Amino acid sequence: MGVALGSYLADSRAQGRVPRIGVLANALSQPQIPAPIQALREALRALGYVEGRTIEITFRWTEGKTERLPELAAELVRERVDLIVAAGEGPTRAAMAATRSMPIVMAVSGDAVGGGLVAWQLVARAQQSAKIPRIGFLTAVPLAVIRRRTEAFQQGLRELGYLEGKNIVIEWRSAQGQRDRLPALVAELLRLKVDVIVSAGPSATRPAKDATTTIPIAMPQENDPVASGFVASLARPGGNITGLSTLSPELHGKQLELLKQTVPGLARVAVLRSSTDPGDAPALREMEPAARALGVQLQYLDVLGPGDLEAAFLAIGKGRAGAVLALPTFVLATHGKQLTDLGLKSRLPVMGFARRSVTEESLMYYGADTIDLTRRAATYVDKILKGARPADLPVEQPTKFELIINLKTARALGITIPQALLLRVDEMIQ
Repeated sequence: MGVALGSYLADSRAQGRVPRIGVLANALSQPQIPAPIQALREALRALGYVEGRTIEITFRWTEGKTERLPELAAELVRERVDLIVAAGEGPTRAAMAATRSMPIVMAVSGDAVGGGLVAWQLVARAQQSAKIPRIGFLTAVPLAVIRRRTEAFQQGLRELGYLEGKNIVIEWRSAQGQRDRLPALVAELLRLKVDVIVSAGPSATRPAKDATTTIPIAMPQENDPVASGFVASLARPGGNITGLSTLSPELHGKQLELLKQTVPGLARVAVLRSSTDPGDAPALREMEPAARALGVQLQYLDVLGPGDLEAAFLAIGKGRAGAVLALPTFVLATHGKQLTDLGLKSRLPVMGFARRSVTEESLMYYGADTIDLTRRAATYVDKILKGARPADLPVEQPTKFELIINLKTARALGITIPQALLLRVDEMIQ
């Protein structure tokens, strides 16, 4: 058994999560925990396990009140220990009544000699339960396109103690801009039995929602999760989906205001939208009063595919719009370079749909800091892995906004950025 145990311990140390053992005892206090439990602790130490470092033991004792056993057993189950050690017949019955799935080990009074054997079996069962969590990260666009966001997600996990390849596995899946591939990628993640799906954008959230009602889904940046039908409300999501939203009151109004400040005499703005997008109607409703207040007319153009972009810019030219505002749609997200190239060719300033659209030579972007949102998505993963239900985790809204301006594009368009905006800018691309 020594060789097998040595081999097992080597494997156990390669495992990521520290196993948690719950001890249930009918005792007055922890120092009076029965002899077999004390023997168990000594045997664990002899096997090289250090309480609080390589193994956690959570004690629950009755303080002499036997009637508390069911309540204490239920506490251990709620804390999601890997297994329960019950010191005697009464605690064992209480543990059995509290759970049908969690392993239970009965430590019989007077069996101090058997502590070593129980410890070995106990650690083995705990380590089998302590599997490394597996996360599925799903995106419609190429991973290279959202590299800064994926790095932020990994950083968020590291801040919470998760190291990819050591104590957490991330299954990266990208549809490479082909939305029809997403259902198959979701099915692949389900076959892998991932613990959580992180859906990077509404195009990824929809097929994940359609595929499962049980596996938790965490959204790093959903435009309008209520309008999209992903959650019942921001405060009480319900179902198996939660996460973060880019939705913020007056966001598009602020974008119009920035264009008005930047482009002298701006009277008409072309809005590139997608009528099939669930967030389309709420965005337009929000934009209309802001446009009226600024004295700006809006020209709406429906872009349902990449072939619609050139036609849209022809219509913009005929309508004499002085600037373009792009809403965050799947088509524009996957053909952002085509959008900005057409804007430069038409000599029109473009308010981009995301921070990366500015690197693709849109004039500016103002909106939620999506890198920060994606980093914060790691906290949802952590909470879910620790037993929280998505239905009970409110959807959070952005707390950080950023203004990014491409000065190279401004020079190419002959636009001078007002000093007031330059003082407020978070990032300038030269």
